[in-house]
This record gives sequence, C-alpha cells and structure tokens, in this order.
Amino acid sequence: MSKANSSKYIWQHAVKRGALAVNIRAIPFILSTAMILPLINVKVMAATPLAYAVPIKSLPHTGLPSTPFYQSELPTLEHSASQGTVRNVTILVDTPRRAALLQNYARAVSTPTSPLYHHFLTPQKLAQEFGPSPKAFAQVMQAVSDAGWQIIHRTALTLSAEIPAHRSTLKIPVARDLYAIDGLSPVHIITPHATLAKAWTHSPGHLVTVRSETSTSNLTSYDFSQPPTQVESVTASNGDSITVMSFNPAIRSDIPAGLPFNLIVSAQSPTGQPLAIQSIANIADTLNNIGSYGNGQAFPGSNNTLWQLELAGFSATNQVDTLSATVTLADGTIQNISFPLPTFSGPATALFPLSGSQVSQLLGAQTLYQKALQTPPAPVAILTVGDAPSLSDLSTLMAQESLPVPSVSFPNTGSGSSTTTSGSSPSAVEPNLDLQAVASVAPGAPIADYVYSANDPADPLTSFLALLAQNGAPKIATISYGFYGENAATLSTLMNACTAEGITLVFASGDEGAYASSSGMSLGTPDADNQPDALTVGGLNLAAAATTNNTGTMTNLSGPVVLKAWGGDYLNGLPLPILQAYLAENNASTGGFGSTPIPSWQTPVLPANASGLGIPDIASMAGFPSFQGVIDGSVVGLGGTSLAAPLTAGWLDDLETADGIQHIGLGNINPLLFNAAQDHPQDFMQALWGSNGYYSVTSSAPGSWNPVTGLGAPNWDQLAQVWDPQSTSASQLQWTHVPSQAVAGIQQMWTLKVLNGQGNLVSTFANTVTLTSSDTHAHFPAQITFTNGQAQVPVTFESPGTQSLTAFGPHGANIQPATVSLSVVPAPTISTSSNPVVAQPITVTVGFSSSSAALSYQFWIRNPQTGLWSAPQGGFSSRNTLHFTPVVPGRYDLIVYIQGLGSSPVTFSDTINVLAPKNTPMVSALHLSGPSAFASRGQSLTLTAQATDANGTPLYQFWLLAPNKGWEMVQNYSPQNTWTISNLQPGSYVIAVYALDGQQFAQHDFSQAFDATTVINVDSHVNLTISSTNPVALDAHASGISNPVYQFWIQSPNGQWHASGAYGAGTDLFQPNGSGTYTIVVYAKDLYAPATSAFAVSTSMTFTVPAN
Repeated sequence: MSKANSSKYIWQHAVKRGALAVNIRAIPFILSTAMILPLINVKVMAATPLAYAVPIKSLPHTGLPSTPFYQSELPTLEHSASQGTVRNVTILVDTPRRAALLQNYARAVSTPTSPLYHHFLTPQKLAQEFGPSPKAFAQVMQAVSDAGWQIIHRTALTLSAEIPAHRSTLKIPVARDLYAIDGLSPVHIITPHATLAKAWTHSPGHLVTVRSETSTSNLTSYDFSQPPTQVESVTASNGDSITVMSFNPAIRSDIPAGLPFNLIVSAQSPTGQPLAIQSIANIADTLNNIGSYGNGQAFPGSNNTLWQLELAGFSATNQVDTLSATVTLADGTIQNISFPLPTFSGPATALFPLSGSQVSQLLGAQTLYQKALQTPPAPVAILTVGDAPSLSDLSTLMAQESLPVPSVSFPNTGSGSSTTTSGSSPSAVEPNLDLQAVASVAPGAPIADYVYSANDPADPLTSFLALLAQNGAPKIATISYGFYGENAATLSTLMNACTAEGITLVFASGDEGAYASSSGMSLGTPDADNQPDALTVGGLNLAAAATTNNTGTMTNLSGPVVLKAWGGDYLNGLPLPILQAYLAENNASTGGFGSTPIPSWQTPVLPANASGLGIPDIASMAGFPSFQGVIDGSVVGLGGTSLAAPLTAGWLDDLETADGIQHIGLGNINPLLFNAAQDHPQDFMQALWGSNGYYSVTSSAPGSWNPVTGLGAPNWDQLAQVWDPQSTSASQLQWTHVPSQAVAGIQQMWTLKVLNGQGNLVSTFANTVTLTSSDTHAHFPAQITFTNGQAQVPVTFESPGTQSLTAFGPHGANIQPATVSLSVVPAPTISTSSNPVVAQPITVTVGFSSSSAALSYQFWIRNPQTGLWSAPQGGFSSRNTLHFTPVVPGRYDLIVYIQGLGSSPVTFSDTINVLAPKNTPMVSALHLSGPSAFASRGQSLTLTAQATDANGTPLYQFWLLAPNKGWEMVQNYSPQNTWTISNLQPGSYVIAVYALDGQQFAQHDFSQAFDATTVINVDSHVNLTISSTNPVALDAHASGISNPVYQFWIQSPNGQWHASGAYGAGTDLFQPNGSGTYTIVVYAKDLYAPATSAFAVSTSMTFTVPAN
C-alpha cells in the first residue's frame, strides 16, 4: 500500500450492477427471545412517517429523523452541492436501532462464550432480521426520487443515486430509514505499489583500502530523533568527513544471519554542512559473508545527503568482520569507508524469492497447503482498483509451481475490465500480486476478482462490501488498498453485515509505517483498519536455513524461521521529514492505535497506555526474501503488506476447507486469534526486532503483541487443529491442582478443565456441570462458571478418611466425567500451656491424630499491646512447637501455617489469654470510644477511654495532634478516662491515649502501656476533577484534612471495580478499556487515620466513553 503519485481523490457513487441471485445456506439459526422481540417491535409496532423531499433552503431544523445523515451529514451535503458538480453516492437504508442490533449480533457471533457464537446468517435472513422492510425501502426510494436524485442501483441494504449539480434547486429526501450517505466527502484511496524486491548481491572478494585516521563528525545538523548506537567516521584529504552509523542496538553484539539490517551513510563539510553523496560502490567485507541490496540508495527528502546500505549476513560467523565501501561525493571527493560488523548467529541464511509452497512451509501452513492440493479450497474474493490482472501471467506462474490454474471470475462487470492487461504499470502489479499470492498458497481455489476502474467514481470499498453482504459468499475477502474518508456509519454497518454472515475481511495494514494518516505527516492508520471487524495484517522479513546449489537455486529449506519487522532496520532515529518521505514510498509496516475503543479481545495484550484499537492484528511476509511472482512473463520478487494480506487470505481459505467450514466461514477471527495467542502462544512466531518510524517491536516472546507486527505470524497448521469444530466439542472433564490429601474443615482450590478429543481446552464451553462427593458434609459450589474452558472450584471436606469428588457433564452429553480420590485427615489440635501468665514461658504444640507426610510449620502471634504480628521462630521449619514469654497480659491471637498438606500452606488459628501475675495488677486491653470521625466547625467532642485492669486502677494519658501544630500532651496520667476538645476548627485532629495501671506507673513501666488512636476530621470534604479523557486524568483536592492522602476506585461499564493502589497522591491516570459509562470514586483521609472508609471522605463522578 502506498500514497504515491497514483493516489486519487474520487467522489463516490455505486455503479449499476445486474441482479444478483441469493444463495440461502441451510444452517441452524438461533436467536434469543431478547433479540427477536425488539426486531418484531421495530417491524410491527413502530410508527411509519411519510416520505417526502424539501428544498435544502426550506429544510426544517427540528422533527427530522434521528439518523446520522440528518444529524451530522447535512452540512457536508450542502458544501458538496455548492461546488456545482454531480455527486454519485451510496445511501444506506437503515435505522439507528437496527444498526445497533446488527452490531450487537456481529459481536455475539464473534464471541466464543456467547450462545450465538458462529450462528451466522444467510443474506436473506440478515435482510429479514436486520435490513429495512420493503415498505421502508420503498419510502426511501420515493423520497430520493421526489428530491430529483437519479436512482442507479440497489442492494439489500444500500441504494445508489446521483445528486444533481445545482445547489439552488437541490432538494433533500426525508425518510425515517435514510440512515447515512457515503460519497458526500472525497475518499482518498491508497493504491498499493507492490514492492518489486531487489536482488541480493554477494560482496566481491576484494576490499578497498580505508584510511586509518578517523574523527567524530558533527551530526547535529541532521536533527536525528534518536542518537545512533554506533558511529564510525573518516576524514578525506580536503577535510570532508564521511560517517557510517547504525541505530540497531544489536549492532555491537550479535544479529541473526539472513535477516536484513541497514547502515546509514552521511557526509559533512569541515564546517558541519551536509554534503550530497553521488554514489556508494565496492561494498565488501573481510569474510566475504555480507550480501547487499545493490550499492545503496539515498533517502528521499534528504537531497542525497543521507544514504542507506541494506545488508544481511549470509551465514553464522564468530570472527571479526569489517565492511568497506567507496563513497563518491557530488563535489568529486572520493573516500573509502569502513564499519566493524557484528557477529552473525543461528542456522538461518539469506534467502531468495519464495514460491507459495516455500512460504507456506516456512510460516506454518505446509500441512494445509498439502491438503488443499487434494481438496481445492472454497472461493476467495479480491478487491482490485485499476487494471485487471493478467491471466496469462497467472498461468505462467501456476505452470512454474506445478499447480492447477484456478477459475477466475469478475463479478462486477460494470466497473472494471475483465480482460487481461499488461502487468508492467504500478496499478497492474498489485492486481497480479493479489491474484497470484492467493492462487499460490490456496491451490485450486476459485477466485472472484471485483475489479473497479481507477476512473470509477464509486467508492470501491463500500460497493465491494455491499455486494459481499448481498451474495453471502465468498467467505474470505482480501483488500490490499487503504481508504480514507469513508462514511463511518456506512462502513461500520456493512462490515458488521459481512461479519454476521461469516465473512472474514482481510486488510493489508499498509506500507507507510506509523505515519499512515491521510496526510502522511502525522501518526495514523487507514479508516478501514480502524474497524474491529477487519483482520489487519502487517509485514515481516524472514530468514531460514537453506541449501543452495552452484546455480544459486535453493534446493532445501528448513527451520527454524527467524523474523523481523518489515521496513528498514531501526527507522525511529531518522530525522522526521526524511522519515516521512521515506515511508511515503511504501517502506515499512503500518501500525499503531486507532480511535476505536479497544475491543475486549485485545485488552489483555495491549499496553496499559494504549489509546484505542491496536493495529495490526497479525503479520506475514511482506519484505525479504519476497514472493516469486510473474509480471509480463518475467519472474520477479514482490512484497509489501499487500502481499501479506492475500497470503493470509489464502491460508485462511485452506484452513476453513480443512476444518470443513468453508461454506459457513469464521467471520471476525480476531477474538479467536487473540484468545489463541494467550492459550497457545507457541502457535505464533514473533519478530525479533524492528520499527515503523515511531513504534517498535517491544517483545519477541510468542503470543506477545506490538504496534508494528501485531501478534506476529500465526502457525496456521496448529490453529487449524485448535479451531477444528471437533476441537470445540467437549469430550472429557479433568481435575488439576488436586493435592494428595486434604485437611477436614480447610478449603482448597481445585481447577476443573473441559477438554476435547485432542486433549485441548474447549474455550467456548458454557454448560452446566454437576458435582457429587462421597463426603455428604463436604462443601462445594452448586454452579460453576467456566472461563476459556477452565473453572476454579473451592472444595472443603468435613469427614476424615478416603473421600472422592466427581464432576459430571450436562445430562445426555457424551462427556466423560472426572473423579478424584484423596485422603482427608482430621484437623490438627493446638495445645498451649495451662493458665498462661506474664513473664512465664508458654509452649504451643500442633499435633495430628493420624500420621501424615513431612510437614513444616510457621507461627505468627499478634501482640495485644501493639496490635502487631510477628513470627518468633522465623520461616517454616519442621518444629511443631512454639516457645515465647509474654510481657503484658491480654489476648494473643495465634495463626499457624502448615506446609505439606496440599499445594499451598493451610492455615489454623487460635487465641491465648495471658493473665497478669497474682497481686500484680496490669492493663491488658484498651478501647477508645467517642463521636464519629467527622465533626463541624465550633463543635465540642468528648472521648472516653476504657482500660481492662483486673484488680487494679488504670491511669490515662491523652495526646493531641491538632491542625498546623505538633504533638501536645493534653492530660498526663490520671484516673480521669474522658477528655473533651472544644471549638473545633477545620482540619484533622489526631488523638492518642495511653493506659497503665497505677502500680505500673509508679514503677515507670512505660513500655507496658497500651495505646489507642482515633482521628476526627472537621468540615472535611474532597473535590474530584477530570482534566482529560484519553487517558482520563484524575485530580483530587481535599479540605478539612491536615495531611490528606487519596485512593481512587474505578467502576467499568461491566460493573467491575479496581483501585489505583494504596493511599497516596491526589492524581492518577486511567485508560478506559471500552465504551460505556464509568464511575470514579475518590477517598481522602488523614495520613494518620486507619485505611478504612469510616475515616475517609469521598465523592464520585461518572463519564461516558461513546461507542464508535
């Protein structure tokens, strides 16, 4: 995909098509009552207003239908009419309610846990349930005709019309079901220029001589976005300096053999002024191991002052190697340069252009490819803009690959020529690439090529989608073009219709790197990529082990495959204007974040700061070593993401055929792909490195996602097994994480899995499972909720002995039950020394009535004086006894952790009441009571302390921390147990009380004092503001709290709450994960107050993230 000189601005209209037959598939159709009733209400109960037309100047401002056209598109229509040209438009006939229901249905059939999952509709059923009624369609046609617009053609959901050119006589059709109009704004079509791959040039066997003196050049004049990783400079005799640099972090260490990397070359005058380079030649290396793509090329937009050398190591080396070349400047200066090369590792080598069979082998689709040779796949649809492909070149390629020539049809004969054309022009290379890529990896698959003339005023994308939805087939469509300016309501509804019918829409992500906005000057992606129903495919370079004969032909390929992102090496360091000019010529995989909210299936893998839908979803070969195609009868190497998309479409076609669902389809497979990446990460191959001008590959871990290569390259052979319909049929239940024994009365957490016949999880299982146990007193849940084929089950046995637990599938289902048996031992006994007294040793012993495996113990005690927990004996040990000597009386809480009774420690608790020595009264507890934690200005409050002191007289000491003051003792030790504070002022008052027996005080035993603290907030409240929404910036300010700390709680639209963390600063950033209403609650408390809501003030706000 590119936005080169062939980019066009066109005005849309739908081209007249012949009547199309509708094939009804006999598949089960299930709709819940909740979905059927609203549809009945729409068709039967809703009022039907009359249709009419009115001059645009007389159009009323109120009472118009609540559709996108009347609510937001009228100004655009009026502006286009003022230009005095005929407008050809596509009218979507729908209502907001039906459009929303269709979107919900498209999401439901794409959600594995939904009851409607993969209950795809026929075109007739979709029109019946979600399309306009014949009466509604007739009303729209009447209104359009009354407005003087010429009706050209109609499909089940759309109407094509021509709007007159004169604004003064322009009339507006008014009808309830006139939903949206596509074509009022210009659509920018990015016509891809399929990359004609460069040929490898092996370095010659000689080196050029390089001067030994070097200097560091001044690179500041280039305004690089990042500093280079390595820089080597040499100075010519006239003072000019030549610099070779790399932005690749691995350039100093190790790079996989076979993968391309680049070096940047610049020249500067003695004053630092950039100089133009005329040529770079004589590229060589000391080990004769480097291949280069020609002799380098200048970056566009650099005025020849910045060049790149595209290189690769042919095979692994561990010796020192040096690159050399001769640089000729435009002023005539000739200078030799050198650069120390990294070592190259791994079994891979640089490859030559690959056939469909070879790329299928390397990217995990060889088994599907072989099956396709036996059973030809179902049809694939291709969208083509411009010239039709050459069937002669296709026949030549098929003969070279010993494959059958597929049946190729051209369904929309009104727009593009179905005759063969020369493939030499850029507009003809892409159609040939799309056709040849699909035919090479999906042998024998019939291909429906929808060709739209480059001069056709229709918007090819919406016309193509409308025809797909009307036909209901093919079930896979590939689009290699980028589109900007589509009417969002029309595009979204048509893509939802395709998804509801089981059609998978495969889009090339683009070749303009991160700067793929319509202008090419800012971060962005094409409009169609920003739809959740689109499977967007980024680009990869690949290398693998290969054997080459003496003629240069690869005779054997083998794994493992190594990958990097397609597009330069590390582009992010280039000066921005040069980078944007370079990307405009189709040089890097497009990716980034769209404006659509993040879909649920992407949430687990996208970064926390993601601003929207992640693009691309996956990636495939787009760069080196390229695809071996035929143009004008000659073998050429082809690439770009406009190769990655049709390759992906072909393999998906093979997969659906192998799984027997080629007539049903998979629809939107993005949820399946992202679920598979989490459940089966080994089924994805991720790039090792690379960038697209702004974003980079952040992790090479299988199953990871990044905004350059998405999830990486799927292993389609493995996914075919995971997605086989038989794999979604549960055949057995299985218990896991079950210990060898349990303790009576102690809960354990087990895992119950639902497996298919191949032993894989059935992620879509949502049926009822019944549990029974031999222990009639056992506790376990009556209902179990499964997530991705697994459920966490809490189990508590009460009866010692050998016990069992059995899980049964639904009644009548052929699912093998799961039973587990284990030994249940009685709960341990905890014994302590009798009549424990302060200053006397206490022994705690844990014992079992029956023998058990080797156990280890850890004891924790809470001191009644401080309330703090401690582990007197440290970590776990084999000692089942604890010895300690208490220093104060009171209630000591005891917790014992025991390892060896299960997969995790089990917990037992007890209490020890320690008495004061005889005739020695001591305080053993203290309680502080009084008013609530909140008061008003000027109020007086009284607090009461109550100490437990058997046979003694307690004394009390009160301390106060008032607003803007330090700690002050307000009452020394005395029998007075109450204290009153008057004339409270705004802020926080922290009151602490200490208690000792009179005898303890007389003996100065202050270390034995019990204490209690409370906080009173006066006129306290907190305010919350939201200063931005993407991400959401939260800012809280409290008043009436002296040392405020804050905690934020966010409730998502699904009802789930999550916290910002512990109490801290009054600011926080939050990224919404989808559309809907969010509730934000902030709590504020004093730093010294307990972290409970009883001592905090709060406020809340709500905000709504609109749906796309």
